[in-house]
Amino acid sequence: FGYTSYIFNTCDNPNSGYAGTAILSQVRPERFIEGWAHDDKEKDTEGRVVTAIFKSNIIVNTYAASSGLAAAGNDFEQKRRTYEKNMRQHIAFLKSNYTQPIQLVGDLNICPTVYDVFDGKTNRDRGVWPACKEWERTLYKQLLRESGFVNVYDELYMVDAKSTGHHTFWQTAWQRALGQGWRLDHTLATPSLLDARRGEAEGKPYIRGIDNLTSVHGSDHCPCMYILYNAAPNSPRIRTDMTEKMDTC
Repeated sequence: FGYTSYIFNTCDNPNSGYAGTAILSQVRPERFIEGWAHDDKEKDTEGRVVTAIFKSNIIVNTYAASSGLAAAGNDFEQKRRTYEKNMRQHIAFLKSNYTQPIQLVGDLNICPTVYDVFDGKTNRDRGVWPACKEWERTLYKQLLRESGFVNVYDELYMVDAKSTGHHTFWQTAWQRALGQGWRLDHTLATPSLLDARRGEAEGKPYIRGIDNLTSVHGSDHCPCMYILYNAAPNSPRIRTDMTEKMDTC
């Protein structure tokens, strides 16, 4: 199909776990970065982030660390807090060294609101679960604030108590059949990418349309798709598919 694969595989590391990220593209990037870009001392030993620098835009694909179910202060929490710190610094590095708009996509392992998990409003114990803890939501908001990013799905569709079709993860096939899902997978982006009129007028890339392909099975996550138009003359229109939690080991 003409795709080139850029895979960050850490299987040779005995402590890598089951993480791993990749970007498949028909357009060759100018640069491909494995792991964190901001500090050589901060090693991504689990393959949790890859970055493709294209002429007109930047794509960061990630699989965020889970905070775990145990009490506060556990190793999972520390790993998640370290991941969040590194991601903020990674995005800051990209913004300070490149002028292209940025997309951060993948399994961010966060339910930003109570409406992003099926029983978030009724289950009093949900707040101790990974992806639903208040400190995780606070760090997510900090990422948005410091990066200036917007959540593309939230910008195009309002997520509230009446929302359907926005979940991207189900713990079991039975829960999936019942519609008892979570929204863990997100597309965050530079706000200018949502300005289609400006993109068309100035020949710059822009996003038009995003969807969670809930009818596609084969994983506990569903693919997420958005359309990135490159308005420059004779440039391809890129469909970006995110298929989450693909085990690489």
